[in-house]
Amino acid sequence: MDRRHGSLTFRLVQVLSGHGCFGKYLCRIARREPTTQCHHCSCDEDTAQHSLEECSAWDRKRRELVAVVGPDLSLPVVVKAMVGSERSWKAIKSFCEEVISQKEAAEREREKTSDLPIRRPITVAKEEIKVVEFSPSSSPGARIIGGSATTIQKYPFTVQIIYNGRLNCGGALITRRHVLSAAHCFVDDNGRVANPGLFRVRVGATFLNRDGAVHQVSHITVHERYNNPVRDNDIAVLLLATAVTKSASVATVPIPVQGAVVPDNGAITIVGWGRTNAAVPVASDVLNEVTVVKVPRAECAERYALLQSVTGDPYPVTDNMLCAGLLDVGGADACQGDSGGPQLYGGALAGLTSWGYGCAEPLFPGVAARVARYTSWINATVTGGAHRGISSPGLCSLFLLFILLSIVSGRN
Repeated sequence: MDRRHGSLTFRLVQVLSGHGCFGKYLCRIARREPTTQCHHCSCDEDTAQHSLEECSAWDRKRRELVAVVGPDLSLPVVVKAMVGSERSWKAIKSFCEEVISQKEAAEREREKTSDLPIRRPITVAKEEIKVVEFSPSSSPGARIIGGSATTIQKYPFTVQIIYNGRLNCGGALITRRHVLSAAHCFVDDNGRVANPGLFRVRVGATFLNRDGAVHQVSHITVHERYNNPVRDNDIAVLLLATAVTKSASVATVPIPVQGAVVPDNGAITIVGWGRTNAAVPVASDVLNEVTVVKVPRAECAERYALLQSVTGDPYPVTDNMLCAGLLDVGGADACQGDSGGPQLYGGALAGLTSWGYGCAEPLFPGVAARVARYTSWINATVTGGAHRGISSPGLCSLFLLFILLSIVSGRN
């Protein structure tokens, strides 16, 4: 693009993309309003175009806008005017900033008297997310081979991530609206992040696919360097459309301070509903736990380097990973279905189950994303809004907007 003026702002994009404080978007996509109505006039359907052309609440600002860009406020004409002159860009930006700021304020007021999901979790997240130092864990008295059934009351932060009605992965609740899980649970082979609308999260349940409460996922933030190198940075934050209700079976788990280290041979507890037999492709009906020990990264990397030399497949073990198992014994590990689930040490979330060669192999420990490498990223994602009011459909619209701007500019 060769234009020399104008910059996109968050509120400007809301109007141009149609994804923002509009009744139709809030009702049908964000699921935060019961109807599509406009709260500023009597119109049954509030859209970006309605705000630009019709809503009587914005008559004064609209007159100022029309005086600059003309009476036609359809989106293609508005975009063309923006690209064509700096004065038009500033007029449209001014309209969007004032209108959306007032609509945002009105939405916040509605949230105070409504049990509908809250749009802005930033303050809640800052208060709820807990970062702690690791407390020393006692070593297991004996090596535990295999796992045993447990209850959600013992691990009330553990959640089931459901895709098409079936267990997809595990996860850990870190605020009332945020879940940590593994990135690979939501990214396809071409690197595309799945539509969050396809996923739900079950909290407060000991048993698979029953009891507890189910919450829709409204946004998925995958680490920007996921899979670079392969399997590295395997971490994602899910934003729930509604806040969970805390109880004896629903709670949040602390995350470790940035850079915290689990000592070699420290006892790590893995929790999940994954397979209990690697050869039988069936998830467990009940939540299970198993205790393993941390394997030194150098030892872990050496063993996977040997595997790589034999198979020709890459198995890098980076400092962003946490290896654990019963080395040269085997029989205790996570397995398919446990991905993204919590691995615990010293009262905090030390890891998220990520990958491994087989399940419970004596020569090759399981590998998790090391949460302490991502504490700053997690806090920034939860409070800084990688999802900041724009769901995946909104990002698609933003991409289309850039294409539209390029086309219009190229024709001038």
